[in-house]
Amino acid sequence: MESHLKFPRDPAALSTVSAILKEVRVSDVPPPRLAMKPPLLPLVIFSDFELDDLMAIAELWQWRAVHMGAPEDARPIIVFITDFKTKDGGEVFEKKLLMARMLLGVTLQDIYTLVCPPGTGNVNWTYFDKKVHPAAPQLYRRKDEILAAAAQDIVDVALSDSNEVVDVYFISPGRGLFGELLQGIERDHPKGWEALCQKANVVMYTGSFNTQGCTLRKEAAPGAFDY
Repeated sequence: MESHLKFPRDPAALSTVSAILKEVRVSDVPPPRLAMKPPLLPLVIFSDFELDDLMAIAELWQWRAVHMGAPEDARPIIVFITDFKTKDGGEVFEKKLLMARMLLGVTLQDIYTLVCPPGTGNVNWTYFDKKVHPAAPQLYRRKDEILAAAAQDIVDVALSDSNEVVDVYFISPGRGLFGELLQGIERDHPKGWEALCQKANVVMYTGSFNTQGCTLRKEAAPGAFDY
């Protein structure tokens, strides 16, 4: 059966999108927003920002806000786990940010974007085009700052007076970065860690892509993809 559904590409729109992607690519990675932040929902989402994830985030965000009767500007804690080696090179990273801006209304300052260590010869940041994405080293330099800010937000919702459950959704591999975030909360915010353990409701998409390479933490010899 022949399909007749198509979406013609408007040259003017293509030109506009191309210009936006180029502008995003050459822009400096900003620090996380630490002041004038909107209220937080007790909702933490780890995602690789594929399009289906962005749609899921929008649905979870709306459902949680309506369920709680939250203010219109309340937002979840969103952690973007990048993979510049196999998924986010070229202009894919920029396209994901553009789609997130349109679907969720968020910018890089509104989310916590994490990157794995570079590896030998920047192997973890080198895409199929043999190029290192310019955002990768910038994000890595800010990694501790981003982890600390994300940890503080999670601790804030865990320690809130509300009895609401803190929903934690995993819809992407953690690539070891989730483990670092948890360890930071446990180490630096013991009361927040205790509250999180009591309130957290963890939901994980357990498709093979999300679970491959993930292991339990080994104190003696931690793996590259723990958590």
